[in-house]
Amino acid sequence: MACASGLDALDLSTMKTMLDASVDSIMVIDRCGIILAYNQAVLRDFGYAGEELLGRNVSMLMPQPYRGQHDGYLDNYLRTGERKIIGIGREVTGQRKNGSQFPLHLSVGEFGSGDERYFFGICHDISEHHALAERIMHMATYDGLTGCINRQQLVARLDHVARTREQAAVLFIDLDEFKAVNDNHGHHVGDRLLEQVVARLRGELGDGDLLGRMGGDEFIACLLQGGGMAQARRTASAMVRSLEAPFQILDTTVMVGASIGISLFPEHGRNAEELISHADLAMYHIKESRTRHTPDDSQSEESAHVYVFDHRLRERSAHRHALLTRLRQAIAGDGLELYYQPQFNLATLRPCGLEALLRWNDGTHGMVMPGDFIPLAYRHGLMPALNNWVLRRACSDASRLVAAGLLDVPVAVNVSAHSINDLYFIQRVADALRDSGLPPRLLELEITEDMAVDFSPQALRNIGALREMGVALVMDDYGVGFSSLIHLRRLNFSKLKLDRSFIMALPMSGEDASIVRTTLALGHELNLPIVAEGIETRQQLDFLAQHGCQMGQGYWYAWPMPMEELQAWLPEHAGRAEPAPAA
Repeated sequence: MACASGLDALDLSTMKTMLDASVDSIMVIDRCGIILAYNQAVLRDFGYAGEELLGRNVSMLMPQPYRGQHDGYLDNYLRTGERKIIGIGREVTGQRKNGSQFPLHLSVGEFGSGDERYFFGICHDISEHHALAERIMHMATYDGLTGCINRQQLVARLDHVARTREQAAVLFIDLDEFKAVNDNHGHHVGDRLLEQVVARLRGELGDGDLLGRMGGDEFIACLLQGGGMAQARRTASAMVRSLEAPFQILDTTVMVGASIGISLFPEHGRNAEELISHADLAMYHIKESRTRHTPDDSQSEESAHVYVFDHRLRERSAHRHALLTRLRQAIAGDGLELYYQPQFNLATLRPCGLEALLRWNDGTHGMVMPGDFIPLAYRHGLMPALNNWVLRRACSDASRLVAAGLLDVPVAVNVSAHSINDLYFIQRVADALRDSGLPPRLLELEITEDMAVDFSPQALRNIGALREMGVALVMDDYGVGFSSLIHLRRLNFSKLKLDRSFIMALPMSGEDASIVRTTLALGHELNLPIVAEGIETRQQLDFLAQHGCQMGQGYWYAWPMPMEELQAWLPEHAGRAEPAPAA
């Protein structure tokens, strides 16, 4: 067929001005596909000079195989009228002069001039749109910080694994002491640490294994290479070892460990949620055992950081869930109570302080001790509510004792790591003092020695604010941690409480007696009063008094008692020269 040599009937100058005003690439071709006109956007998008386009077939702007197919599509349309390209907007691939390819959106129309038929194409580069879509897809699939797949994708892939494979293992990985890194060094250090942790974990995985981030410092590894329980244990142990070396983050050296729970498909679950839940239960068992200092011996071949799920854990989980539900109800319904153990002056044997001890009488289930519910409260975010309840109740009870003329001595409240690092802790202390009317001098906050070793900046700010308020700071469990004179002087403690483990062997000579004597001498040098915990015999009391201990606490003097019993006990014992040993 003969092709037209130009658009003689059109004002080409006017048309070119109009075309150049468009940001989209626009071309006019004849029925043979020859380029007759174009705008400046075509030169920009495809990288050609104008003289390189005019009179050339438009297929030069297409990669193979589309280049070889184009003329056939056009000829078929002219013969049959079957529209495969004309009048249809679609995504195609363009090719620049340098050979690079890019996605573009193309729509083709046609018009007539005299006896001739012409076609025009309007297209625009959609590379940025593709890149944005890919970024959105990546964000929906991967964790932005570590590059691990996210929870949603992990669950989907793990469900696929459960449908298509005969065997797999799930490792639930929870970092130990990661919160302390964030508290002490800031989240920017914590973020860099997570990146390095992931790199080490990936180094222990095989090709095709999955690593996902569940959130925070929790990760899931899915082992797809077979090997069953033995391989899962080897990989988990290797991961634990990989984290033993210190991490260098900027100018900071930090250390973390990991607790890893394992579940196996299909033995421990038939879908993603079951497998993840059971691996989580196994991991929690490790944490719980460590908190209670009762490691499980049933898997002695494993380290204290790896545990394989067994179905007994599900029963324990149900028990914990029920206990957690009742604990929430106890906090909301004022079902908790404080017991108070008097501290006494070793010279006068009169009360010189009180320690508030949290107790929970769980109705028909009886008394639940803190060691049974405090770890649960930590794990499920109930510590802020518990801490606040204890603080407010202790201040209120102490104020009642003062108002009744029964006792005018400080009440000591144990402070958790969560509280001392809480941005709003100072306001809660101020509110408790204000609402109860208790003078700040009658409130002491006890901090364990291990907490005092590496306080975060926020904790140090809180301690400074407490000091300005007139609230005393007491170091609890002294002697079992790694404190130093630097910590004692820097934090300006008002008292030291010598841990009961050193009192038990007194008055026999030996290492414990030496530690006690040294600590008492240190207290005298620093003008720092010492409270000896756990005094249970007269012989222990005499030894301590002989070596200059000023205050004590223990069953020899008084057992912990609820507020009502304390109010009845005080009139009889506060003025006695020699209290009777507790029954």
